[in-house]
Amino acid sequence: MAEQQKPLKSPVGLEPWLLCSATLSAIGWILSAFGQLNARGYAIALIVALGAFLFWRSGRIVQDLKEVRIGRLVRRFRKPLPFGFLMLACLSLIGGLIYLPTNYDALAYRVPRVLHWLAHGHWHWVHTAFNRLNVRACGYEWLMAPLLALTGSTRLLFLPSIISFLLLPGLFFSVFKQFGIRPRVAWHWMWIAATGYGYVTQAGSIANDLLGATYALAAFHFGLRLRLRGQLHDLRYFVIATGLLTGAKASNFPLLLPLFLLFCPRWKLLFLQPLKNFFVIVFAALASFLPTAILNLHYAHDWTGMNLEGPMKTPISQFGINVTNWLIQNLAPPIFPFAGQWDKIIGKIPGLSFEAIRSFAIPELAVEENSGLGVGIVLLLIISALASRHLRRKSAIQPAQPRVTAYWKWVIWSPFIGLMVFAFKAQVVHSATRLILPYYALLIVPCLLFGFDARLFRRGWWKSLVAIVFGVALLLTILAPARPLWPANSTLAKLKQSHPSSKLIARVQSVYSIYQNRANGFAPLVAALPKDANVFGLFTFDDPETSLWWPLGSRRIEHVTPEDTREQLASRGIRYVIAPAYNSALTVSADDLIKKYDAKVVAKVPLLLRSIPGKMDWYILDINARADTAQSGRAAGASQLCSEVWDWKVPQSADKNVCATWRRLSSLRVQATFQSPAHVGQIPLFSNSVETRSRMRPTLRLSLRAAVDI
Repeated sequence: MAEQQKPLKSPVGLEPWLLCSATLSAIGWILSAFGQLNARGYAIALIVALGAFLFWRSGRIVQDLKEVRIGRLVRRFRKPLPFGFLMLACLSLIGGLIYLPTNYDALAYRVPRVLHWLAHGHWHWVHTAFNRLNVRACGYEWLMAPLLALTGSTRLLFLPSIISFLLLPGLFFSVFKQFGIRPRVAWHWMWIAATGYGYVTQAGSIANDLLGATYALAAFHFGLRLRLRGQLHDLRYFVIATGLLTGAKASNFPLLLPLFLLFCPRWKLLFLQPLKNFFVIVFAALASFLPTAILNLHYAHDWTGMNLEGPMKTPISQFGINVTNWLIQNLAPPIFPFAGQWDKIIGKIPGLSFEAIRSFAIPELAVEENSGLGVGIVLLLIISALASRHLRRKSAIQPAQPRVTAYWKWVIWSPFIGLMVFAFKAQVVHSATRLILPYYALLIVPCLLFGFDARLFRRGWWKSLVAIVFGVALLLTILAPARPLWPANSTLAKLKQSHPSSKLIARVQSVYSIYQNRANGFAPLVAALPKDANVFGLFTFDDPETSLWWPLGSRRIEHVTPEDTREQLASRGIRYVIAPAYNSALTVSADDLIKKYDAKVVAKVPLLLRSIPGKMDWYILDINARADTAQSGRAAGASQLCSEVWDWKVPQSADKNVCATWRRLSSLRVQATFQSPAHVGQIPLFSNSVETRSRMRPTLRLSLRAAVDI
């Protein structure tokens, strides 16, 4: 029967990676609790954690290393499918090392929230109008935090993604085989499935959907082994992987349904060694969404935090738009030069909301922000299912079909139920197809289990289709605007010269230019920042603020909201505010802020941060400039008055004149002192004491002792 499969070994490196991920999450929360979320705190914590890991698993590490056979690996990767995957992995690694991360969401809120935490030494609820900095899951952030704290750079932040990508084939094979798919079919599709556009485009990125996909496969790997073997080892890693799955992204919650079904037959294992199991559960809880849910409930009064994200559409509308988005994006060509014409067609359909039109748009190139499984694998599955059915009709010998129980059918089809729940509940976004990246592996299980005939492997046309799928994945990796592995700028510049009127070339050149500069998008503005401050206010909503922090430790960025007053900003040490010419999300312009704070424009810098709305002016505003001007004017008046008495020869009978001068200066509340050989000391200038005046010498030496207090 399909559910009675021999359990497989875990892929090499999977268990250490899960332990590392969960440990970094736990360390992040613990250091925050003690206010030590900084480089020193991480250095100490990581040394302790590494020592404990080596002490606990030293024997297992040696055993794993002994099982690695270099010759076997070489022979494996000589085969076409493994070699194709190896090429994808190498190109993704090279791209990640060469280029700084440019994922927009990461630069807009996931990296900045970590920088805010590090600046304050602990997790905190960031004062902002852009609430994604607070309410989103922290899984990838806790993996980035030690890299940022210890290196002060985003250069290595892609490492969790490339590790996740390298683990995909082994996890695909294990999950496919334990679901009952034949080993030969599982082996071929473990390499093919890894070429999904969402996987390959995020392999060198810092997007967090690929990370969630790996955690999901790991949870099913251990859940399937747990159901078959009933061992505590599998239970504990199952709990850890499930916690990491929810901690990576809250959109993964519907996958808890099939995982729960796998756990149910073995729930009694929780009561074997209950103390150890309790510590594992606490450990997994720190790596899960639970801490964020508690904090959201405290600060936002909603454990999901979605009440701060704005109004939601009706569940039916959300379901319709999300499902249509998944179908369009997964059937769209990977390279689509007619995106503008498509957008015009969609825009003319009556009754479509702005969110629907945006969700149904097709990009010119499949990139990490909008890629799902991809049309290559989807069409290959459809064609394979139709061809398998044709083969079975023509063949006299029918291959045996897997027999499954009612319980196993629930396990197989429950991911579809979870996906439908997600479609009803998820906010409508144009990138919905990448949000379900952890679901795709489970969605193709029924296709391979019931609708694939292994005889297709011998068909030349099927091999050609697979080669095309790999070729397109390689092409997307090379052409990726975020990490181009070809001379994009020089080539496009030459094409622009030879075809100056081509809108397509201009558009492509603009896209590559934006991606190239996004990691340091605010660099021109940083160069114009005043040097007399290290705390700057930022009026923002969904802007890639990360580059404002560089070099790390040189300045701190504090968000400014439309409700903030000048006094509130001053209490936070903010004198200069950085603001765009207009912020459509907050419906506030730089002119509005200038009037509100009576601010002075220090600098105006044009920046190109995204293709729409294109280049925009950003302003550096001095909110204290007017007050300083008034203060300096009054201080000048005080200085003029003081000059009247500086080295002033006072006759012994001029007590009335001296007192009048004192009163004039006293009215300005100027603090000053007199010095004389007879009495060296500090005497308030506004003192009218006869005793004080009698001790003064005829020559009065006046010195301003404090700033003018006006």
